[in-house]
Amino acid sequence: MPKQLQKNTRNIDKAIQQGFAALDLNPELRMVQKYTAAYLVHKFDLMLCFCQKMKMDDTEVLYSILFIEDCFSVDAGTIKKHYKEVALLVHPDKNDLIAAEEAFKIIRKAWETLLFDHNKRRIT
Repeated sequence: MPKQLQKNTRNIDKAIQQGFAALDLNPELRMVQKYTAAYLVHKFDLMLCFCQKMKMDDTEVLYSILFIEDCFSVDAGTIKKHYKEVALLVHPDKNDLIAAEEAFKIIRKAWETLLFDHNKRRIT
């Protein structure tokens, strides 16, 4: 793994770790929830890129981007519900974190991919 990518990964991991520590102290800190969600999306995106580079199945990572734990019994309504919830957390108009805009794009792409795959499976 290139050094810059390793450094970025460590920075994201540290931000996530600090976010969860703050939420342990006070789970009602809405802005910390938003920051942590944005960094988690970026962490999952790194995993997604790795899966795609290694030509591995990335379906579970796409579900993780939308914070869906049970990816085997998911319907289109669940995908849409989770997309809306996560999108609200990282929407650039509601989250002033510099990573929010890109996180929003990542979420949108994951949602579109999952919905397309779900509809394709339903048709066949």
